[in-house]
Amino acid sequence: MAARVAALEAQLAAQSAALAETAAALQAERARRTKSEAKFDTVFNASPNLMAISAIEDGRLIDANEGLLQTLGYARHEVIGKTSLELGVYATPEDRERIVRHLRENGRVKGLEFPIVTRDGSRRQGLYFAEKIELEGEPLLLSVLVDVTERKLADVALRAAQEQLKATLDAVPDVLFEVDADGRIFDHRAPAHEHNSLPHAPAAFMGRTIRDVLPADACEVIAAAIAEAGRQGWHRGGTYALPIGGEPRWFELSISRRAGGAGDRFVLLARNITIRKLAEERLQEREALLRVVIDNAPVEFWVRDTDGVCIMHNSAVLAHWGSLLGQRPDDTKMSPENRAVWLANNRRAYGGEVVQEEVAYVIHGQTRYYYNVVAPFRVQGEIRGILGFNLDITERRRVEEALRQSEASLQLQIRRMPIAYILWTSEFLVQAWNPAATRIFGYREEEALGRHAYDLIVAPPDQTLVKTVFQRLLQGDATANSINENVTRDGRTILCEWSNTPIQGPGGKVTAILSMVQDVTARQQAEEALQKAHADLEQKVKARTAQLRQLAAQLVQAEERERQRIARILHEDLQQMIAGARFTLSSLKHRLPAGERDRVLAEVSDILGKASQVTRAISVDLRPPVLHEGSLGAALIWLAADMKERHGLDVRVQAMPGQEPTSPDLRVFIFQAVRELLFNVCKHAGVSVADVRTAAVEGGQFRIDVCDHGVGFDVARSLPRSFGLFSIRERAEFFGGALVITSSPGHGTQTSLILPAV
Repeated sequence: MAARVAALEAQLAAQSAALAETAAALQAERARRTKSEAKFDTVFNASPNLMAISAIEDGRLIDANEGLLQTLGYARHEVIGKTSLELGVYATPEDRERIVRHLRENGRVKGLEFPIVTRDGSRRQGLYFAEKIELEGEPLLLSVLVDVTERKLADVALRAAQEQLKATLDAVPDVLFEVDADGRIFDHRAPAHEHNSLPHAPAAFMGRTIRDVLPADACEVIAAAIAEAGRQGWHRGGTYALPIGGEPRWFELSISRRAGGAGDRFVLLARNITIRKLAEERLQEREALLRVVIDNAPVEFWVRDTDGVCIMHNSAVLAHWGSLLGQRPDDTKMSPENRAVWLANNRRAYGGEVVQEEVAYVIHGQTRYYYNVVAPFRVQGEIRGILGFNLDITERRRVEEALRQSEASLQLQIRRMPIAYILWTSEFLVQAWNPAATRIFGYREEEALGRHAYDLIVAPPDQTLVKTVFQRLLQGDATANSINENVTRDGRTILCEWSNTPIQGPGGKVTAILSMVQDVTARQQAEEALQKAHADLEQKVKARTAQLRQLAAQLVQAEERERQRIARILHEDLQQMIAGARFTLSSLKHRLPAGERDRVLAEVSDILGKASQVTRAISVDLRPPVLHEGSLGAALIWLAADMKERHGLDVRVQAMPGQEPTSPDLRVFIFQAVRELLFNVCKHAGVSVADVRTAAVEGGQFRIDVCDHGVGFDVARSLPRSFGLFSIRERAEFFGGALVITSSPGHGTQTSLILPAV
């Protein structure tokens, strides 16, 4: 038992020693903790960040530092014992859920950003940190919120400034480089639309010098500009050209020295001025062209500044007034009258008026007329001077005066002319009406003007014809004339001849119709009477012609009867008598001595024989038997043989069978005419051959030609003196035919008879 007690005491003593040791350790730990808590409290309360200690179980605040209280706007007693939800610290419930989720998953929260709401409702942006701690054995949550509101605002402002700078640089149409004094490129920026304006890709410039990437002449300009910027801090206006895409591109430099940094750095802006350069060149070309136009224009052109000093004029001014440059009107040598006009018009132009009027100037002793224009020119609405021009209209005034006189003369002629002058509009309304129109139609000018033709002088039955003529005129047909009936003011119907002319305006469109009108009623009546008289005369001529033809036929018949009578006398009387004489003489041969008787008888017999031959030839010539017993062709062949036998003329006959006149009288005339023409060949042509041809021609006529290749003759001179040809022509015309002679000296003769085939 004692041993057990001793053992228990020893055990108790050991436990007491251990407890004392433990108590000492606890005392040391408490002292250490007290010191640590004091440091924690110091840090906790002095921290500028928002710090709070809350229970993990229910989230109620156990402590909060001054930073949190001041930022949220609460007193300490207002927050201790309350949760963050009760204080409304979170802007949204989702923010608290994010914190809880991070604690559950990670056991801590590190750098979670969310907004917090203060007592007055404003918001602050914070970074939230949370760690689990123990204080006096109780698990707690230490929360630290770093207020980044100002930094956030600064970041936003910085980003806005950066975006604004970027937008500004993007809007700047310049290529930007950062270079040093040697032209080495450290940075660059080129708008996207200018990438095609660079000789290389933008990245190819970095670290290289200007001389490495640009032509020598451009480098010289840029180097000089950098040197100038190094001396005075900036450079403006240097220009250079780069060959890009086969064409020159022009650039203008702006350089400034950048402050700060190691060594001299320069910001170089190169603006593409190609369009401006081309525009300037075009402007210079146009200015040169304008100067040429102004100097060569047929007008006087001048410009004066606001002080009235002439600062520009062309060669026309120089020719008429001398040099005016640098002069005011008062300084210029001119007549007081001219100066007064100049000054008056200039004052009006300086007052803002555009002066336009005709003026008269005395130049070198002669009065000349000008169309004068003086106008102010403005820059941004402010009058900076005046300009003017004088157009010499002296010749125009002379022409206008001549035209006025010509028009007056024309109007006088129109009013005095005996022919009606009517001008119509394209709607067929009267636009002009002269006194002759009044005399013809009875309407006075004031009554006719503006009225339609249908309502004035065109009767309804004639309106269709007149409408057709007028439509042709509106289409430009200058041949659309007419003769038609018209109605006068007193209701009479007259016949008028209309000569119309379409008048064309711009573009060829007919705008008016000019009509010249004559009353041809009396002329028409006279023509009708003349036509009736002509018809009566034709009837009389026809009757007389028929009588003449009948007389010609009777003459031919009388001639033929006379020939028959003579031939009968020659044949029946004279030849019988000659035959009786020969018979009686033959009976005498037995009564005279033989020698004498034979001689006398032979002589008388010879004479009587010749007389018998002559009478027989005369009988045949007067009335060839073949002409009455056969055809005309046969008679012509007989005539050819007779001409050969009696005159040695070889006549070649070409007679078309069945194509000859049927009238016996006409056949006799043709035979006699051909014989007369062949006699002429024998006497005058100097040839031994002739041709006779017959043929039927159009119109029921018969033609016979007598041709030779002899000496020929001048028809105009010889025909009037040839009775034979004249007689043949007259008798041919009696039969309703004609005689046609074709001949010239040295080219033979063709004589043609053209006669009716009946």
